[in-house]
Amino acid sequence: MREVEIKFQVPDIEQLLRRLSELGCDLGESVREDDLVFNHQEQRREARCVLRIRTSGSASVLTLKKDIINELDCLEIETGVSDPDATKRLLMELGYQPAVRVTKGRRRGKWDNWEICVDEVDGLGAFIEVEALYPDGEVDDNAQENLWQAVVSKLRVENLSRVNSGYDTLIARSGQVYIGDNE
Repeated sequence: MREVEIKFQVPDIEQLLRRLSELGCDLGESVREDDLVFNHQEQRREARCVLRIRTSGSASVLTLKKDIINELDCLEIETGVSDPDATKRLLMELGYQPAVRVTKGRRRGKWDNWEICVDEVDGLGAFIEVEALYPDGEVDDNAQENLWQAVVSKLRVENLSRVNSGYDTLIARSGQVYIGDNE
């Protein structure tokens, strides 16, 4: 499955939530997510591929994200994980190292054919992600720009700043690093 995503930083989350409600997007309650992102020790930047263990409540998921066009337009494969600690050890044995921890409150909803995530990311602020999923081979390289144009024309919220990186990259750029499970 290919995930095409666009992301905006949101200066006024209440304005965004009102507008999404006006557009018929019913967001669920905020759920806490804890993502541990792994990079391979021999990875080249031009071939970005990360693994992530996401834990939310008692459920955990392992996700592979491999850039196609950029970080927000990627191949995404997910599978459930019954033991996140064993999965972490397995990944480390394969040469992957914990790089960044991302913690956030996330509200999910549907709008048109898109998945909407309104996130309050610890250390970064508020964001909206709009995601479209396409079967492999059924999307062209302009999908992200087409999604951007469609969402901006319908959403009409002021002062949104487009973001072209994942939360893991934004946190790493801010100087926050993974320093262990107890931090």
